[in-house]
Amino acid sequence: MALYAFIAPPLAGHYGPMAALAGGLIDRGHRAVFVDVPGAETLLTDPRIGFMALPGAVAGTLEQTTARLVGQGGLRHLPALLADMRARFAAFSAGLPDALARIGAQCLVVDQLEPAAGLVAHHLGLPCLTVACALPIDADPTLPPPFTGWSWRTGALARLRNRGGWWVQNRLLAGLNADIARQSAGWGQRADGMVACQSPVAIAQTVAGFDFPRSTQALLPLGPLRAPPRAARPLTPPPGSGPLIFASLGTLQGGRADVFAAIAQAVRRLGGRLIIAHGGRLANAHIAALPGQTLAVDFVDQTALLPHVDAVISHGGLNTTMDSLAAGRPLIIVPFAFEQAAIGARLVRSGAGLVVAPGPRLAQRLIEPLTGLLGLPEYRVAAARLATEIAGAGGLARAVAIADALPTNRHAEAA
Repeated sequence: MALYAFIAPPLAGHYGPMAALAGGLIDRGHRAVFVDVPGAETLLTDPRIGFMALPGAVAGTLEQTTARLVGQGGLRHLPALLADMRARFAAFSAGLPDALARIGAQCLVVDQLEPAAGLVAHHLGLPCLTVACALPIDADPTLPPPFTGWSWRTGALARLRNRGGWWVQNRLLAGLNADIARQSAGWGQRADGMVACQSPVAIAQTVAGFDFPRSTQALLPLGPLRAPPRAARPLTPPPGSGPLIFASLGTLQGGRADVFAAIAQAVRRLGGRLIIAHGGRLANAHIAALPGQTLAVDFVDQTALLPHVDAVISHGGLNTTMDSLAAGRPLIIVPFAFEQAAIGARLVRSGAGLVVAPGPRLAQRLIEPLTGLLGLPEYRVAAARLATEIAGAGGLARAVAIADALPTNRHAEAA
């Protein structure tokens, strides 16, 4: 059996799918070790998964980066986040080869946003599988770039807009791309950007029916990578007979008390009940002030809860979005940053939900779309259609089979 090294951004939304894949490989007799900066091991809950601190990594890096991500408020944070990406690339380029040698890694499973790990795999000749835990970043001139909330359109103006968007993205990533080119040249490779660092066979958590139509399908769309729901005591919803709504803003934005309060006000005005998962970031005083029939918890097993709710209100993270659609539940997305607006645009096009911009009077602006989501059958029909597609995409089982084939290079057979 093989030892697999996992490399992913130290965020719950990335570690969760990768840990599910690691657990599936362990079930088949393999070993799995995550390599990352000190402190990232707290994101792992499966005791069977190992962890190794990246040689040379500075303690405190995780806290600094997470704090900037939590405080994401627009362009003023962008230079620091781009600098974090370059620093992480440099640290992994320097320290990962030694770490892999120490643990005896035979295969790598690499998040698409970790270009250094892909380069190291090529450099060392190790089999590698790239996983797009977030929205795929593969450049496609027929699509808007993933940092925009543009809808999908055809025609000359749309192509021109897309071309301009990709130009902006390339300018923003010019420093990182130069680092990639320089490091790859030093190792006798020719990579000019993040996508050039990924494996020949790569997988994504999306499905074709949810994503925009791509001119080329560079990643296998397998749907969400989730372990089976844990056997746990069911969550008791708030009392009453009104529609049950689940709200989550992810682990980074879970402290937005004003947004949760607005959601609770809208749900109360519609006579509904609300379950909030805030990732441990919402203060007790804010929880106590939430109106209506509201239950606020730190964390919840989404795959177990979602089949029992009527609708979801989310920030637009890919995990919550795909989990909701896998359960056939329509969504309202309130996007804040990163690729959330782009995920919202895809949701709207799929017909399974709506987007409401954050900002003033959010409670009032949520009422009409939430009323439509609960009352109009077309949203549930679209969500059910995507649930069927997701169920047939393969998900974790297919991802494990592909990764399991890495040591013998049987990618095509497993896929």
